[in-house]
Amino acid sequence: TAADVTAALERREALRTWPMRGTIHFVPSRDARWMLELMGVRVLNGSARRREQLGLSEETVTQAMEVLGAALAGGGRLSRSECLAVLADKGIDTGDQRGYHLLWYASQRGLLCIAPNIGNEQSFVLLDEWVPDPHRPERDEALGTVALRYFRGRGPTTRHDFAGWTG
Repeated sequence: TAADVTAALERREALRTWPMRGTIHFVPSRDARWMLELMGVRVLNGSARRREQLGLSEETVTQAMEVLGAALAGGGRLSRSECLAVLADKGIDTGDQRGYHLLWYASQRGLLCIAPNIGNEQSFVLLDEWVPDPHRPERDEALGTVALRYFRGRGPTTRHDFAGWTG
């Protein structure tokens, strides 16, 4: 049930983030960090063009990450609208999808993750505080784990599909 999923999220057994393809996924909490590091590289490399379209400079992105990190430090948890208000209070324009892109980018970089909703709204926390003891497999183990999970969950499929799905 939805209540079971929410309870598992509150127990930090799973969380939501964008580990691949720019799509939110439920992942085991302890795996979020290595999944972002392994599969997020291609998505991050392609995000410069989107930031340019949104008029977000590297300086603004860095400032936004610092602002969000400070606002959430010490176990903080803010709704999406509260995160956007914190950014706006520091002079960071969050209009026209800029704010949501900044939340995505901070999550993709491993600063934030999506915690259970506050009401009907996403909430954000610091990944390192939400998951203080992440699993850190070596690259080959991480690749093997992702492949095993993919083929078990989506098979029969092809290596080409796997490469496209994981980036």
